[in-house]
Amino acid sequence: MRIIDILNESFETGITNVIFVHVRNYLICAFLYASGAYAMKHSLQLLFGTTFGQFTGFGIIILASVLALLNLGDGIHRFSRSRHHLLLLEGMVNIRKNLEKN
Repeated sequence: MRIIDILNESFETGITNVIFVHVRNYLICAFLYASGAYAMKHSLQLLFGTTFGQFTGFGIIILASVLALLNLGDGIHRFSRSRHHLLLLEGMVNIRKNLEKN
């Protein structure tokens, strides 16, 4: 019953909505990365042999990178305000120590 109580609390506080928003934003960034890479690979020569597609593709990839970093920063900021962020940091330090041993 404890798990059900935790799920009900997360639904009421809106945590699940925030998670879905972040996942959606990362999927949009992945789509932008893919479309930028496609534009760079399949560039069109429109005017006097110049390839605007490569510049456009590079700009789209930069835009996707900025949006992904903003989403990551927002997620870290929101998580740092929660009460369990120290447990996550401790877990990440322990995982890194175990990876360094191997």
